[in-house]
Amino acid sequence: MSGHRVALCVLLGLYAALACLVALTTPLFESPDESSHLQVIDFIRRERRLPPYQVPTVRASTGPSMAWLISYHDPPLYYAPPLYHTLAALLTSQIPMDDLSERLIPSPSWEQGYSPSRGTDPWNKNVFVHLPGETVTESGTARATAVLRSVSILLGAGVIVFTYGAVITVWPQRPWMAVAVVLWLVCNPQFVASHTGVSNDPLTNALFGASMLLMLYQMRSDASWLHWTGSGIVVGLAMLTKQSALMLLPIVGLGAFLSAYGERGLSRDVNSAKRGLTRATAFSVAAILVGGGWYLMNLTGYGDALGTRPHFDIQVPLANFGWREAWHTLQSYWAAFGWALITAPWWAYAPWCIAIGLAVSGLAKALLPGGSYRTESVFSRRALGLLALVFAMNCVAFVRWASATGAPYGRLLFPTAGAVTVLLVWGLAQWRSVWVRRSLLGLAGWVGLVALLLPWVSLRPAFRSPYRSEGLPASATIVEVQAEHVRLVGYEIDADALVRGDRLAAVLYWRSGMEGESRSPGELLSFSAQLRGIDPTRRIADDTRWLGGTLYPSAYWRAEDVVAHRVALEIPEWAPVPALVWLDLKLLDESNVLLTYGTGGEDTLSLGPWRVRGVVAIPDQAVRLGARLGPGIELAAYDMALEGNRLLIDLYWRAVGITEGDATVFVHLLNDAGDLVAQDDGQPAEGAYPTSWWLEGDVVRDRHE
Repeated sequence: MSGHRVALCVLLGLYAALACLVALTTPLFESPDESSHLQVIDFIRRERRLPPYQVPTVRASTGPSMAWLISYHDPPLYYAPPLYHTLAALLTSQIPMDDLSERLIPSPSWEQGYSPSRGTDPWNKNVFVHLPGETVTESGTARATAVLRSVSILLGAGVIVFTYGAVITVWPQRPWMAVAVVLWLVCNPQFVASHTGVSNDPLTNALFGASMLLMLYQMRSDASWLHWTGSGIVVGLAMLTKQSALMLLPIVGLGAFLSAYGERGLSRDVNSAKRGLTRATAFSVAAILVGGGWYLMNLTGYGDALGTRPHFDIQVPLANFGWREAWHTLQSYWAAFGWALITAPWWAYAPWCIAIGLAVSGLAKALLPGGSYRTESVFSRRALGLLALVFAMNCVAFVRWASATGAPYGRLLFPTAGAVTVLLVWGLAQWRSVWVRRSLLGLAGWVGLVALLLPWVSLRPAFRSPYRSEGLPASATIVEVQAEHVRLVGYEIDADALVRGDRLAAVLYWRSGMEGESRSPGELLSFSAQLRGIDPTRRIADDTRWLGGTLYPSAYWRAEDVVAHRVALEIPEWAPVPALVWLDLKLLDESNVLLTYGTGGEDTLSLGPWRVRGVVAIPDQAVRLGARLGPGIELAAYDMALEGNRLLIDLYWRAVGITEGDATVFVHLLNDAGDLVAQDDGQPAEGAYPTSWWLEGDVVRDRHE
């Protein structure tokens, strides 16, 4: 086997591994529109007919209306060409999906008036609640989803192979260019993720890729009108999968016409024109006969040939499609997981943006007079033109769709993912200098690293279920603190060697029900974790959200469930250091009334303390002393200032060893006769950092008045 084919197989293996990881990490319904597609598939499977055309009267303009729209409906609200859903219903016909309606629970954040948030913070990225038992052994819906997600992964592999074949067809003498195109497809995290969910998109993309490959192959081989009829059948199937496939009609039709001219330019050759028209007509008739019936039914029955009104009428349109929407499109073409809510760190987008910049400038360079575009064969130039044209058509259709639905999601451009990637790589290939080529190799490595890291960095934290089927981990500190209908049974806290800017990470394990009582909370409890110093009224950081988060909030807990609630509190730069901090835990019911712990009636449970260290600079004007007091303490310096009738004294203590017990500072002001005029006694820093906690090297600023 040749080297480039070995590379193709390796990259397909990498794609399969990444896709399986994403599919296993993404919970039910959290792949875009998966819930809607599953409802349609289940309806066809049960009723043995297509769902009816219906236009909801509710618009997705508020959280509660959005919650209603994404809830379970029978018949389903989703309306689309029927090929994918019919095939999926046949594939899952022996898998009962009886639990679909009870598992399809919108996140309570919709009803509370705020939608899941977009960004890198993993909190509130899920659109649906996730009950225990989302496994292939416990849920029919999970089993059907696993089968259909596997099919989507295979269809994504088909897109890759078809794109590879297209490049080999156009540039048979440049097989490594085909490998580079595959590399960019495989290492596009959004491309991988978009081919791991239950959706008609993977089948659309695969049929689109197959259509483009057939078109280019038949153009090269000067195929007859009969062969172009076969292309029409494939395009017709694509039209029956999704409306975006309609753009294939003019593109492949144009390719059929141009194929009659071979390597010659367009001329007044009547015979060539007749052959081209015959091929284009054969293609178009076949495509319309196969795929046009559904559109004709919509036109005659509902006056909506494309069947898009059920989508458009429920959405809130964009005011305009500007730079912000363009950036969201670019971002979600590369990495915006789930329902485009989980974005990646900046370093994940940098190689994509750099590659686009280099590719666009390379394309411009090639198209200028004297550029390499003129050195390409006639067939290659036509292929590049058709790829650019189909991408341009996709962009126009996308802007219209995004403006009408308010959803500028870059994954909707994936029907032309192959075309875009070919243009990208061809543009990058225009750079001939050694340092640019070396930079491109480094960029490829960067892209590969991004593809490997993002499932762990972005997806897993956002979708990690708080429910623990195995109970408490062995590493947890066991406690038993009762609140109303829930109790804290353990915790794990990572608070070693904290400094400003660090995060105190805590996992708090709650058990549903009171001790000896088999009962679930039955309401949305809020949980507040507050980080504070010695003064309980001054918060350093806080985190308030539903107990169990949005993935498995307390209203859905079952009796005796163990749920891990995770918090991460960042210590701000203004926090006093060195100091001790405590973690205060509060619970609130749905009316925001504080719940009490145990029998004492306390509404706050405190954990800690932990040490937060930091650098304390001794000011230049301070008087240096270096006076040793005991085995572990040195009075390094002092500074004084008079404000009115107050003398302010700053003592700077340095820990030079370990001190047993908590020392007290006595600061006495004496007159000339040695009489006591004033005093200020107490632990250093008003007890915020007792001497028994000091570590060698700590400097403590201690003010007295």
